Amino acid sequence: MSFSNNDDPRIKSLKEDIEQLQREYESLTEQSRNSLTDVERIRLTGQAEKIYKHLKSKEEELDKFISSLDSERERETTQRDLFPSSEDLNSTQILHLSDLHFETNDEFRYDINVDGRKLHRICAGTFGAPTKELNTGIPWQYNLIKIKTDEVTVCTRKRESENGGWDGDFRWRYGKNDNKDYYTIELTPKKQTDNSVEQGKKLSQHRENVPNATKQKKEKEQLNNFKSKYEQKKYYIRYFFIFILFFSPLILILIFIEKYNTSIQKVIADFTGAPGQGALTKIGLPFSIMSDNVHNMKSKIWYQRLYKGNRSDDAFLRIYYDIIPHDSRQGFVGIFSDFTLPPAKPINLSEFSGISFDMRIEDVHIKNTEIRLVLYSNNIKNNQFAYPMYSIKPKVTSKEGWSKYKILFSEFKSPDFASDPDSIKLDVNRVFRFGFVFLSTEKVNGQIDFDNISWLE
Repeated sequence: MSFSNNDDPRIKSLKEDIEQLQREYESLTEQSRNSLTDVERIRLTGQAEKIYKHLKSKEEELDKFISSLDSERERETTQRDLFPSSEDLNSTQILHLSDLHFETNDEFRYDINVDGRKLHRICAGTFGAPTKELNTGIPWQYNLIKIKTDEVTVCTRKRESENGGWDGDFRWRYGKNDNKDYYTIELTPKKQTDNSVEQGKKLSQHRENVPNATKQKKEKEQLNNFKSKYEQKKYYIRYFFIFILFFSPLILILIFIEKYNTSIQKVIADFTGAPGQGALTKIGLPFSIMSDNVHNMKSKIWYQRLYKGNRSDDAFLRIYYDIIPHDSRQGFVGIFSDFTLPPAKPINLSEFSGISFDMRIEDVHIKNTEIRLVLYSNNIKNNQFAYPMYSIKPKVTSKEGWSKYKILFSEFKSPDFASDPDSIKLDVNRVFRFGFVFLSTEKVNGQIDFDNISWLE
């Protein structure tokens, strides 16, 4: 029997009772061995057995009481570890806020000197507010935070329209014409105080005072867990080979799908498919839409897949648009789609020379509308969404008249709104998306049909 070094009065009382019972038991046992008659020996042995049972009961009571004290101390230690102390709060260097409908990266200084204490504020726009609550002048926005030992990198992402894709938010200015979608915060190392050292010593002393019985119990549990894990290894090895045997074909299929995802098909979209199927590209992706709603304007766009005559296997894409400029600001709408399954990956188009498509226009106001074909390549990084484009010069056709358009990669130029036109150059090895954009300085509405979008060899 081993006792804790704790000075608790209850433990002292139980220890004294146990020691007294041990003395009585040893005395009765000695008397029983030295008794001259059997009757006396039986009487003394019976008394010794009663004392022994009482002794064991007291020892169990002491063990339970010590265990309860240890559990209480462990809970207190855990609470101290889980909840930050005032010292930890004083060493806090970053405050992260979101859903503010504005962005900022300012800092609050506690001390005026250069190396004084300060708190960095990382704030973002709204990640997914309902459209009716969203101030559309501020984009959907969130921050991705990368943490290292001595610095934190804040990567800002945004979405310009309700159904648009997420992209880098290049709003952090590092110099003239040098905007980036991230910034870095250097952290000040936390200094160890006398209090933290003293708390560490107290915690070590507490762990050393855990009763031997509790330590042995934990060691036994650890040994049993080790044996259990060792026994499970045999099953793990067996399951591993079963997995390889039965799931190898599935793994090969996934590898094939990944390679197929980045492979290049000549046909981008011909809108063939089963009846009732939506307007999809050749790899099965729908089109996303964009509009000037992000600038608090009211232009609209939508599309559908229609059939040519009575043939359900031959269809085309029809786009409806309603462009509403505001004051002197040009209104715009558009659609776009990626060339690979999510996440979008660049493809190499060096084996092709351009892009072709069929287009049909019945809108008499088309002369007031500019149609642009845009190719997105990931070598271009700017906060204006300026990518290489080609301005299409359409012709109004009859109801059944389709016109074929062929555009070479060399004809794609920088858009007129780009602040740095020389940086907007198409890299055919890194194209990941295409789109059609419709712009007008007058209020117009109409429809345009597209079909047989493919690459030119």
